[in-house]
Amino acid sequence: MNLNMAVNFTAQIEPGNKTVCKISLDDPIYEDGIAMFDNAQAAEGSDLPARLFAVEGVKKVQIAGNDIKVTREEWKDWRPVIVELVDAIAAHQGSDSAAISSSFEPMKVPDTETLKKQVQDIFDNMINPAVASHGGVIELLDVRNTDVYLRMGGGCQGCGMANVTLKQGIETTLREELPYLGSILDVTDHAGGSNPYYAPSSK
Repeated sequence: MNLNMAVNFTAQIEPGNKTVCKISLDDPIYEDGIAMFDNAQAAEGSDLPARLFAVEGVKKVQIAGNDIKVTREEWKDWRPVIVELVDAIAAHQGSDSAAISSSFEPMKVPDTETLKKQVQDIFDNMINPAVASHGGVIELLDVRNTDVYLRMGGGCQGCGMANVTLKQGIETTLREELPYLGSILDVTDHAGGSNPYYAPSSK
């Protein structure tokens, strides 16, 4: 039974990481912080993530506000999977079960300025010393709603290994230190020139 038309949603594959998809709903699901589930066992007692883990290939689930972020074990065509995920959301909404168990302890996210400082400290003390040996530098441009926007400079700009640096180095370090972060977005113009295609807000 296809229930997905009962749910108003937008879906976006995370830039630079095709194993992650964010589904945004019109109404909030969970407003007590960030509910992160690393496996199906952790979701026991929480109806919505338990239903999402029942979809084949789902590895992790994160729920916060209106957003549901799903990580798969490997990249494949997301279109049929999104249908299954939204069907699971609709099935949950048609039930009387709580999306997240009342006993679940959510992660609390710091305010934006504190989060920026935390990310900058990691860049200064952990990431940039590592890439400096290759003549590179990583610049924090902005943090918005837990999403991090960065730019690679020096030897990292235009490097054929930039995506490896992002995924295996920068993103891994940031997520280990700050697991409540959203997307890690490299907005460097790697094709040439020094002008990035993202300008941080002046507000």
